Amino acid sequence: MIDIASIKLNRTLQIKHLIKTPLLLLLFITLFSHYSDAQSNIDSSKVKLEKELKASISNINSTPNQSYRELSQLLTTAKSKYDSINTIKCLIGLSDIDRFRGNYETAFDNLWEAQLNVSSNTPKSYIITINRNLGILYNIFNKEVKALQHFEYALRLAKEIENDHFTSQIISTYFSIATLYMDKKQYDVAFSYLDSCSYNKPKDKHLPYVDANKGYIYLQFGRYHRSKTHLYKSLQYLGKNEEKYKTVIYSFLGDLKVAKEEVDSALFYYHKSLDIMESYGAYVEFKPELYLKISEIYKQKGLMNKAYSNLLASTHAADSLFNLTNKRNQNLFEVKNRYKETINKREDQINAQNLIIKSKNSSRLQWQLISLLLILSGFVVYLRYRHQSKIKNITVKQELEKEKSNAILELKNKDLTSNALQMLEKEQAVNELLNIIKQDLPLKYKELQHKHLNQKKNLWNDFDVRFKEINDRFYEELQKKHPELTFTEQKHCALIKLNFDSNEMAQILNISLQSVHTSRYRIRKKIGLAHEEKLSTYMTNIGGAK
Repeated sequence: MIDIASIKLNRTLQIKHLIKTPLLLLLFITLFSHYSDAQSNIDSSKVKLEKELKASISNINSTPNQSYRELSQLLTTAKSKYDSINTIKCLIGLSDIDRFRGNYETAFDNLWEAQLNVSSNTPKSYIITINRNLGILYNIFNKEVKALQHFEYALRLAKEIENDHFTSQIISTYFSIATLYMDKKQYDVAFSYLDSCSYNKPKDKHLPYVDANKGYIYLQFGRYHRSKTHLYKSLQYLGKNEEKYKTVIYSFLGDLKVAKEEVDSALFYYHKSLDIMESYGAYVEFKPELYLKISEIYKQKGLMNKAYSNLLASTHAADSLFNLTNKRNQNLFEVKNRYKETINKREDQINAQNLIIKSKNSSRLQWQLISLLLILSGFVVYLRYRHQSKIKNITVKQELEKEKSNAILELKNKDLTSNALQMLEKEQAVNELLNIIKQDLPLKYKELQHKHLNQKKNLWNDFDVRFKEINDRFYEELQKKHPELTFTEQKHCALIKLNFDSNEMAQILNISLQSVHTSRYRIRKKIGLAHEEKLSTYMTNIGGAK
C-alpha cells in the first residue's frame, strides 16, 4: 500500500535542499535516456514477437505440430512481458490445434485462460473468436444451451462492426450455429443458417465448408443428386490449407453411397476419410463412427471377420479418444492468477522509485524536481487505480474459475457416461457377431469368445478408474456420510450418480437385474431416504466441485 502522506513529506524535505547540488538534472537526463533506450528495445521485441506469432498461426493447418511447439514458446514469452493481446492470440491458436486433435478439454482450458485475459482494451475480433470456439466445444459435449449463448454473443459483437474481417466472423458464427442444429437433426433450421452464410459472403468467395454441410442435409432429405453436387463442389474449392476438411467431406460421400446402396464406393470414401484423418491428426472424433459404418458394410457383405475387426477398431478408437480427452488433461481445473504477480511487480517498481527520491538530498533546479515529483505522483495514482481495479477483478475471475470447474466436471461425467453406454452398445453388437460366427466358424468362435470374455472382465475396472479420476471426492464423502455401505453398494452408488438405469448397471457389473433392484432397495434403506426422494438426485449432490 502506498502512503501518500509519506510521499508529500519527502517532497517537502527535498524542496528545502534544492540549492545544494545540480546533480539531479544530470540524473534526470540519464534516467530519461535509459528509459528511451529501454522503450525502444521493448517496441522492437514486441514487433519481433508479433511477426513470429503471425507466421506460426498461418502454418497451423500445414504444419500443426511445429506450430504447436512455436506457439507454446511464444506464449511463455508473451506472459513474461505481460502482453495480454499476444497471450490471447497464442491461446486461441493452441486451442484450435487441440480441438482438431480431439484434445477437447485442453482446448477448453486454453480458451478459458484466454477469456480471463480479456480486458476493455482487447479487440473485439478476439472476443468473438473465443466465444465462437467455446460454443463449438460446448456443442461437442452436447451442451446446446451454453453453446448457443456463446454463438449469439459472438454474432452480436460481429454485427456491431461492418468490415470484411467482421463479415468473415459473422459467416463463421452462422456456420457454427448451423452445425449445432445439424447435430440436433433439425436440418431445416440448420439449412437456414447455411443460407445466411451464403447471403453474407462476397460474390467472388467460395465457402466449401458450407457446401459440404448443405450436401449432407440434402442427403438427409433424400435429394441425392443435389447432395452429390454440393459435396463435389466443396472438394473443388477446398484450399491447400484446408485439406484436412476432406476427412469430413469423404465421410459424407460415404454416407451418400450407402444411401444409394453403392457399398463398395462407400467403403472407398470411408477409407479415404480415415487416411486423411491419420495424415493430419484432425477430426479424430469421426474415427469410431467411421469404423462402425465400415463394420456394418462388411456385415451386410457377409465378411464377418472384417466386420468384427472393424467393430473392435471402433471400440478401440472410442476408448482412445476418451483417454485422450481425459488422462492428458489432469490440470484442467488449475488456471493460475497471473494478475497477483503483475501487482507485486508494480509495487516493487513504486518502492524502487521512492528509494531513488529519498536518496537525492538536493537539487538547484526547483522546477525540474517539482515536475519529476508530479510525474511520479501521477504514476503512483495510476498504479493505485490499476491495483484497485485488479483486486476487484480477482473476485470476478474466481467466480469464473468456479463456474469453469463445475461446468467441466459436469462435461467429464457426461462424457464418461456416454463412453460407457457406447461400450455397452458395442458389447451387444459383438455378441451378435459372435453368434453369427458360431454357426459358420465354430473353432474361430471359441477363440474370439475367450478373448471377448477376458476383455469383458475389465469393463468395470476400467470404468471405476476413470470415474475416480473425475470424481476423486465421491467415495470419500460417501463413506464419511454412510460408513455402513458395503464396497459393492458403493460401486452401485457410483453408477446411480451417473444416471445409469438398472439394465445398464447389470451389464456393467455383470450381475442379474434382480440383484440390482435388491441392492438399490438396501442402499435406500441404509441411508434413510424418504420414498418421494430420488436416489439419483441424492448421489448427484455428493462429491461435487469445490
